[in-house]
Amino acid sequence: MSSQTERTFFTAKMPYTEETLQRFTIMQFNLYRRRQKLLIQAAAFAMIVAGLLFGLQDWKGVLLALAGCVILTNIFIVPKQIARQVISRFNGHLPVLEFRFYRDHLNVSASDMPVYYASLDRMEEDKDYLYLFLSAETGYMIPKAAIRGNGGYPALAELLEAGAGRRVHRYVSLTTASLRTILEELQILSK
Repeated sequence: MSSQTERTFFTAKMPYTEETLQRFTIMQFNLYRRRQKLLIQAAAFAMIVAGLLFGLQDWKGVLLALAGCVILTNIFIVPKQIARQVISRFNGHLPVLEFRFYRDHLNVSASDMPVYYASLDRMEEDKDYLYLFLSAETGYMIPKAAIRGNGGYPALAELLEAGAGRRVHRYVSLTTASLRTILEELQILSK
């Protein structure tokens, strides 16, 4: 049965903005470059500690601590630069994508090819958005509040999980972490 006649379970619209593109590229960085991010953070932390051990009265200590702080506060410079490049390619006319979710796939207004849930590499969520990644380079971001259909976002998540054969993962940042979620994340990293 073609998507034209198949029953649509859910729909959603995603109007991209500079802020949402940055949020998407940061999520992409957090998911697909996790080890790189952790290594950068560890190196920055080591530089800060070394600077403190040298002492902040010595120029070497100040320089090490300052460099560590600069690295730590600019951890997301790469994904933000990627977002700026994408924005410049659209010449200020960012897209509004429309999504239609069916029993085993979704259609995106920017593509003629269906995306089968089983082909999704990652399904992540945060407080406001659902992120569906086909690969480290390709994915979609959908506002949970924009999902239309019987049961809203929770029902869509169930449909995706059934089709993909795995759960939608709740992304945990330091600001939303609990001891339990940190331990769960460490188990994921060790795999």
